[in-house]
Amino acid sequence: MSMAPAPWAKAQQRAKCLAAAALWLLVACGSIAFLFFYATTPTRWHQVRATELIAWRNTLILPYTFTNGTTGRTTPLLSGGISFLLIWQWCGTLAVALGAAGLVWIASSNQVFSARSGNKNNKQRTAGYYLRQAATRTRRVLAYRVPPRGLWRALLGPGGLSLLDLLLILLWVGLHIMWMHEMTMRVLDNRRANPPPPKVTLRPPPPVGVKTATTAAPPPINVSRPPPQVATRHLLRAAAAAPPPAGAAPPPKVNATATPKPPPPRVVKPLPVVVQDNVAKYFGWVGRLDILALYFPVPRCNFLHWLLDSDFPTLIKYHRWLGYGTILVNSLHGIIYMSIWARDGILTRMLDWGMTAGVNRLSGLISMCGGWMLLLGALPVVRRRCFNLFYASHILGAVVFMLFAFMHRKDVATWVMPGVFLYLLDVVLRTIQQNFNSTVVTASPDCTSAASRANLSPDNGMLTLSLRCHEGMSWVGSDIVFLNVPAVSWWQWHPFTVASSSEAVGPSGEKRMVLHIKKYDRWTQRLILRLSNDASPVRMYVSGPYANANRKWIAGADRHVFIAGGIGVTPALGMLQELIVHRKKAQAAAANGSSLDEGSRATLVWVSRDRGEFTALPYEVLEASRGKGAWLDVQLYFTGDSSSPSKTVASGEAAAAADKPTKGDDAEAKAAISLTVSAAGAVSPASIADNRPLSHPYMFHPLLWAVAVVLCFGGGFLGLICAQAYDAYTARTVAARRDFSYVGMLQFSALGVGAVLPPALLMFAVHSWRLLSLCRKALSAQPSFNRGESDTPNPTADMAVAATLSGYSTVSESSGSANGAEPAKAFKADIGFAHAIKDGRPNWAELLGAVATCSSDGGQLPVWDNDAAQEQAQVVGVFVAGPERLVAAVDEECALLNGVWGRAGRAYLSVTALTHEL
Repeated sequence: MSMAPAPWAKAQQRAKCLAAAALWLLVACGSIAFLFFYATTPTRWHQVRATELIAWRNTLILPYTFTNGTTGRTTPLLSGGISFLLIWQWCGTLAVALGAAGLVWIASSNQVFSARSGNKNNKQRTAGYYLRQAATRTRRVLAYRVPPRGLWRALLGPGGLSLLDLLLILLWVGLHIMWMHEMTMRVLDNRRANPPPPKVTLRPPPPVGVKTATTAAPPPINVSRPPPQVATRHLLRAAAAAPPPAGAAPPPKVNATATPKPPPPRVVKPLPVVVQDNVAKYFGWVGRLDILALYFPVPRCNFLHWLLDSDFPTLIKYHRWLGYGTILVNSLHGIIYMSIWARDGILTRMLDWGMTAGVNRLSGLISMCGGWMLLLGALPVVRRRCFNLFYASHILGAVVFMLFAFMHRKDVATWVMPGVFLYLLDVVLRTIQQNFNSTVVTASPDCTSAASRANLSPDNGMLTLSLRCHEGMSWVGSDIVFLNVPAVSWWQWHPFTVASSSEAVGPSGEKRMVLHIKKYDRWTQRLILRLSNDASPVRMYVSGPYANANRKWIAGADRHVFIAGGIGVTPALGMLQELIVHRKKAQAAAANGSSLDEGSRATLVWVSRDRGEFTALPYEVLEASRGKGAWLDVQLYFTGDSSSPSKTVASGEAAAAADKPTKGDDAEAKAAISLTVSAAGAVSPASIADNRPLSHPYMFHPLLWAVAVVLCFGGGFLGLICAQAYDAYTARTVAARRDFSYVGMLQFSALGVGAVLPPALLMFAVHSWRLLSLCRKALSAQPSFNRGESDTPNPTADMAVAATLSGYSTVSESSGSANGAEPAKAFKADIGFAHAIKDGRPNWAELLGAVATCSSDGGQLPVWDNDAAQEQAQVVGVFVAGPERLVAAVDEECALLNGVWGRAGRAYLSVTALTHEL
């Protein structure tokens, strides 16, 4: 393979750096503009004092061109306020999204596993050194768990409360206090500028004939100058006697004796009443900003994940917290108003379907009830125990909340749509992918029409799915996929973690996505029962895989510790597969004379109450932990009852099955798993549909996602223009408006259809083109669709793993397997894994303490003389997954060992937690 010339490679690298700098500048500009106006819009500066900005904003008017108005009003198509919202909200969000997509595209060609930058032995103090040290300590301080950690875990979940979380909560509270203070002071400033008239005190006249000491004598009358009323009468008579000018209309008759009426007095509400009304109103104003931020963390794959190196389970926590705050603020808005109306005795009259002052108050009450439905359905006790109820109530509550909020006040839509657009785009992408990305699974070894395999444990307690994938599919171990099985439930989607790497292929070159499913709830029980009792194939739809932040987490650590409880080992196995693939690449590069860092040591600690679960350990993991050059330390802890027959039956059956002959090399077995071929030798269409691999990714390319984002925002803008055109036309032709609620309904439908339809057509065309190309390829090259050797069931290797874990060594060298004789030979030696399974629970303080003082090559870490050398300390990536108690115990011990930003003489334990609760 020819290498690119050095000058061209340097120019290409320089172009990438310039493009990345330009994209980062775009992201920075969009983020700064969005965040600045997000914080300053409900302030006196933005509303009153920024005169130049206000004058420029008032010029951003898109005039209405229709001329058939009957009321004489001139209503613009887009006002200056709406246009300014579109600039800093919609355009700012779009700029950040496009910049992030470009950065992902540029970074997609970089190496994932790269050596950590910097020389640990370099003691030179440079500016870059101090900047890296400051950045490292800042990240560690922000990740510090705030005490009391047990209380925060009980209230907020296993992750507890980090210092970053605390700062974000305080920022949210501080912004709301500042917003309410600024808007209230704006009302007080208006009152000071326009004070009410002074009160006139009317005193009763004194009795006739009674003189009082305070009665003052009337002023003397100046006879030389008549009183004002007398002078006025003389002037009126003179004007009436004067002849009118030629051609002028006769003057109106003036009643000389009538006194002109004074203007009606200005009705001014008391100041406390004004403050109460405006506080209730401004809670609604602030609630729009909360709804705007609420939807950004919801998409399973968006620009926040890429820019923050985060993933969906991490950001969904902030969505929950923002949801609680949004419902609180909007509830205060409605409750304060209804309290005022109830006090004044006008509650029934105000809660009608009218549009007094442009607000539909009844629809606002319905929207608030939808928000309460969201809140009650999202409570942890409901979400964890009745997930289907939570999901249904969440979707219904969100539709009610948003629809009636648009009908409550027609300007809500333009405030909250950027986050909603990203969520709708995510729904479109995964809905279309779900309908195209399907496979057929069976647990029967004699089935000839299934593309994927399902292996059940001897006690039917765990299911292992091996889904065949197209070579163009890519994922990382521990990515998340959602499965839907119509035979079990046509509408439920359940998330699972991938336990394999997309770069690990079998002997025939086929990719396999491995999932481990434990019998846990009703859905998994019905799935396992269906596959174990019925040999017919099962149609399964796959959504994803969705990327996470574990790839960079693995690359940034000097050593890795994986701690799992029960089926929580699945993401750990996926990341271990990534490490294994990287080491194989490093060994191949070393054989070719290249250099590639092989990586450091790793430790797997697996705690389970079922000994049969240990059979899920793949052969590659066991191979990495044996021999002289073993780099993986496997520690298995059995916490169940060893005397229970249900816990030991798996090992006995595994050992018995390992002695039985298999049909892996028989021609009859190979024929049984091949495709059904007609007499003419052509593959039947039904076989192609059932045997085609998973080949439709969620996001084909970052640039394609960027095009879909542009279409989504562009279609939403067209929908907004349609709604605004109807609103402006009605305002010019109707004297009294009563249709603001229907304007909100039109906005809900027009914005939704406009944002969904263009990207849906684009992605449907892309998926259809890919499906047609795969079908043409399958019909033109029939042998490529014959199932390879890696598709054959391999009970020998699987049972050998189970027998080895149980202390048996019963597989002979002559035992055949579909993958060749090497796996059987590998298990011929007595590895002695019986000692690896220990009874009881591990001592986390001892285990993690030893890891914190052990270097990546197994030696002891040096003790530094000064605190400044802590930047040179190693980073140990600790991944923990499983039950809540296990995650909390490991997280607490790591926090005690780390301190605030790490301790001298110890490696820093960077914890990544994943629980069933998330």
